Amino acid sequence: MLATVRRTSSDVMHADAVAAIKSLDLAPSGVWVGEMVSSEPGRPDSVSRTEEPADRLGTYLLAALQTGFHEVEQTEPGVITLRWTRKSKRNDYRTRALTLVHTA
Repeated sequence: MLATVRRTSSDVMHADAVAAIKSLDLAPSGVWVGEMVSSEPGRPDSVSRTEEPADRLGTYLLAALQTGFHEVEQTEPGVITLRWTRKSKRNDYRTRALTLVHTA
């Protein structure tokens, strides 16, 4: 499943993000461990890690999809990838990917 969040208006963006989250297979318990990689031409990749409890993951994803990412993909249960791949001069041609993996 791949969903794209349109940024035409705040209402559309919110509706797309909510619809994308509803289509995900989210485990109701445990912890989701994530690794975010930000890439920018001419600079080393930046890597950061996060942990989110399963009961707060929906809120975390909603905020992430409305602020820093425009795609969400789940190709298998227990693995979710968020992406920002729109390279432009305005964002210094940066890309960003956050992969979340469910742990019990």
